Amino acid sequence: MKKTIYCEECSGVIHNKEDLVVAQFRMDVIPFHEDCYARELKGPKAIYIRNKPINGVSGNFSTFMFFLLGLGILIFGVGDIKYFSIVTIIPIGIRLYSYIMFERHLD
Repeated sequence: MKKTIYCEECSGVIHNKEDLVVAQFRMDVIPFHEDCYARELKGPKAIYIRNKPINGVSGNFSTFMFFLLGLGILIFGVGDIKYFSIVTIIPIGIRLYSYIMFERHLD
């Protein structure tokens, strides 16, 4: 099932994964072209857009590290500290949402 992904900034169609940058804007996850994302970081929305894209090497590395942190807290945590591992699910969920909604539909 193919889904057309549109850039939030220019409303153009994003054709491939290399041109897709997924960013978090406040509480929403939105797709950009790579160039549009760079322009957006220089504009007034830069206060709300995270400087690190959700997809890509840094996003995948962060997700992996949060997974290890959550697993470590769950295994080695004592008492109520184990419940803190639930907080590490948030970035993992955001990365999974980004993949399901945007990345899997592109070549």
